[in-house]
Amino acid sequence: MKKSKILIKLILSGMTIFVILGGLIFMGSAIYKSVTKVKIPSNKKDALALFEKECKNNDHIDYCFEAAIYHLKGVGTIADSNKAVVYFKKACDLGDKEGCQKAALFGNINALERDIGNKSMDQMTPEDKKRLGEVFGDVLKNYKGK
Repeated sequence: MKKSKILIKLILSGMTIFVILGGLIFMGSAIYKSVTKVKIPSNKKDALALFEKECKNNDHIDYCFEAAIYHLKGVGTIADSNKAVVYFKKACDLGDKEGCQKAALFGNINALERDIGNKSMDQMTPEDKKRLGEVFGDVLKNYKGK
């Protein structure tokens, strides 16, 4: 009976230490994040400028991705998918998998748009139609279920 009580006390004290250490680690990361987190302006144009600056100067993945989304949707600026691809690629280079997917997807769309332009389906070559189908398939695959 004594051995089981000692074992229970050891387990409980170990769990207590684990909880305390976990709490300290959590608090430490929260403090670190609050120190490094930048206040995002409510003005969309200023927010975009901040995202671009943080992306360029500090290699901040999240801000690179946000800058790409702002450029893609035209938030705080005129929509520009070419600029969006630049920021998606930067996020990708920093390790963002979704940034890689979107850089490839919108890069392909931009290239297709540049090559095909305003051609009607009748004016497109078989190669144009094939590329159009591939890009459309990528779009569907990327946004399936979203």
